[in-house]
Amino acid sequence: MVCFAYSLIFLGCADDPARAAPAPPATPLEQLAKERSPKAMVRAWGLAGLRGDPDTVKAAYDLTTPNGRATAEAMATMARANRATEKLAGAARRKYGEEAVGVVEKALNAKLGGQTDWKAVQAALDTAKVYFAEDGATAVVRMGGEKQEWTYTEVERKDGRWFITPMKDTSGAERTTALTEVFMVAVFEKAAKLVEQSNSLDEARKSLEELRKALDAAGSEKKTEGDKK
Repeated sequence: MVCFAYSLIFLGCADDPARAAPAPPATPLEQLAKERSPKAMVRAWGLAGLRGDPDTVKAAYDLTTPNGRATAEAMATMARANRATEKLAGAARRKYGEEAVGVVEKALNAKLGGQTDWKAVQAALDTAKVYFAEDGATAVVRMGGEKQEWTYTEVERKDGRWFITPMKDTSGAERTTALTEVFMVAVFEKAAKLVEQSNSLDEARKSLEELRKALDAAGSEKKTEGDKK
């Protein structure tokens, strides 16, 4: 499956009001999925993933099929990871300024990335093109941008609405989803609380380093148990 998968993440400046996160669409994704073209649904799905809205992300998949459910859970976890990342980076910026993001990244040995350029994201989504198959039941949505940066999302129509085409092989999806929840979402959410509760950037750094050490120790312990088995 060729999939968009929230790849439209651009760096921007939070102080630019033109780059503020867009409001959720007034029309629920389930309703957009019933339109003749899948473009509006794919747009809502992509924005939901970047905003960190797992429920809307899952609504884009056919949850009556095993692959649909597995793919939906995996993509919903990515949305939660995006939300946790934004929350942690935002907490650091609000409390101690832009330099704090680098301090947090170093303390956790993780990359938070820059701020999402919502203006660029919306431009790419708004200029998306839809290519329908002859059967009318499948289509490909191509995102805007330079040709070498094009990304595609496959969709399929059944039961009167569009769905994002699920992954064909979901054998490793459940494990990857679980690991992402434990070692990224949960960690970043806890880290954000530590930053918010800290009284100085140095105190935040030390707390985050302790968190990373505890995680490293837990990981080593689990690896040892696995080797014994």
